[in-house]
Amino acid sequence: MERWNRSRRGRSNGIHFPDPVPFVLLPPVGPAIRTLLLVVALLLTLFAGSTTLAEEPEKHAVAVFVSQEIRPYLEALDGFTHLFADKREIFVDVFHLEKVSSEGKELVGQLSHKEYGAYVAIGPIAARFLWEDLRPEKGTSFYSMVLNPERMIPGGVGACGISLNLPAWVQLEAIHKILPGVRRIGLLFDPVYNSGFHDEARQAAPPGVSLIPVAVSSRKDIPAVLKRNFGEVDALWLIPDRTITTESLIQYIIRESVYNKIPVIGYNRFFYESGAVLSFIFDYREIGSQSGEEVLEILSGRPCMSTPPLYRIWLNEKVAKSMGVEMRRTPDQPIEAGP
Repeated sequence: MERWNRSRRGRSNGIHFPDPVPFVLLPPVGPAIRTLLLVVALLLTLFAGSTTLAEEPEKHAVAVFVSQEIRPYLEALDGFTHLFADKREIFVDVFHLEKVSSEGKELVGQLSHKEYGAYVAIGPIAARFLWEDLRPEKGTSFYSMVLNPERMIPGGVGACGISLNLPAWVQLEAIHKILPGVRRIGLLFDPVYNSGFHDEARQAAPPGVSLIPVAVSSRKDIPAVLKRNFGEVDALWLIPDRTITTESLIQYIIRESVYNKIPVIGYNRFFYESGAVLSFIFDYREIGSQSGEEVLEILSGRPCMSTPPLYRIWLNEKVAKSMGVEMRRTPDQPIEAGP
């Protein structure tokens, strides 16, 4: 466990008493006056202590669970903890689940005696641990860096956070504005995993834009499906899909698309580097910081809600130019030229 606040060191318990008054020899006084002076001194002491307590900010504790020690999750953790570095009233405890034995049972036992204002899961393994194993009765549970959280959180009741899902309408709006010549967008997907996204995208298609389903049920079907649909689409849109995951397969799809002068739209840096014309990019450290901002709002009393992740759009202008694809930069889109 890591502790990301050192404000407890060198501090008292929060009650500060005034310095002792120097002894002065006074003339004799009666019992009534002595009693009155004693009461006044006691009230002054209590008033001084209560004033100091009122000035102390309310303290909060946050527990963060990290799925694995891999770059995306560690960058998100860094962005999250950096936001709290100068907030003395908030303590952040970090638990790396890869270092936890007994499938987390021992950690569950340890945390049953603690109470946090917020519990944050970074990654899907941490989300399962938080919602299925720990299941805190108090405090707010929050996920971050999770793809399709509704599929792994039981019932989805009370689940909130920042996923890695970019809404279909957000992507379609960007595609339509940046690639004005694209009117027929082919969505490559496996219906077993992404039929819901296809339905969402079909309803969100801007006027004048058609969504063409390019459905595959296995990897071996992809070459034939591509060949059959290249004449029917102006661009090929790839989304996170379990059937279309390997780097070699993605490179094959992009290579065949470029050969047929069909621009590809992807969802991470690898797509950009492989020749996709437009790629939606996540900065994991930025998402971690965004998650921290949301947790701060929750601790201040705001209800927890699900929020889309921050993102960037990288344009591969060199590939677009070689294919004769028109591109427009619009100020309302987070566009960046790729490195």
